[in-house]
This record gives sequence, structure tokens and C-alpha cells, in this order.
Amino acid sequence: MDSQLQKLVEDGLEKNRIRELYLYKVPTIRNVDDWTKVKEVGKIYFKGKHSTYNGGLIQYGNKYFFITDTVIVSLTKFRKWKFPTEIQVVPEEEWKKKVTEFQERYDKTNKKDIKHI
Repeated sequence: MDSQLQKLVEDGLEKNRIRELYLYKVPTIRNVDDWTKVKEVGKIYFKGKHSTYNGGLIQYGNKYFFITDTVIVSLTKFRKWKFPTEIQVVPEEEWKKKVTEFQERYDKTNKKDIKHI
């Protein structure tokens, strides 16, 4: 995951939300060298148009990864999981609607007289 996407994910997680588009780009991880170095960020359950996400978002090193519920369950013998929150996934249709509404409000409040030459 590139640093720009990493920053966008971090910004979204401050509000316990992540945009659907960004979630699709977060890599899925199945194995790490040391599971004790993994930090739980939040649980995710989201059913989108093309896929279903059931698992959690973790931080390993300075990067974020998605881990499936199957991996979480299989590792409970060796590690106790404590996801502090549930992360809401914002669908793209909802995101685009909010951006459009914001843009319309911005345009109305910042209209200036434009003289055509």
C-alpha cells in the first residue's frame, strides 16, 4: 500500500470509518513473522457489490492490513484478539452523494460575479 493511501486510511480511521474504495485497496494478510507485533485497529463487517469483508483491520509495523475472520478464529489458540472498536465502511454511493451535496453548498456560498469577456 502506497504512502498516500496509507495516509487516507489513517485519516478515515480517526472517525472509525473507512471509505469502501480504500478498504478494497487495503491488502489482506494471512501470515506474519511475529503475531505479537500486530495491533488490532477494529472489526469490520461489510457486504459490498463485489465482495464481503468479515474480519478486522490490523496494523503491522507502520502499515494497515485486513485480516479475515477465518484467520482470526484459527489464531485464537495462540493469541487473544481485542479489537477496540467496530469500523463503519462508507459505501461509494453514499460518499459520492455527500461530496456532491458539499460541493453544491460550497458553490452557493462562494458564488462570485463572473463577467464574461
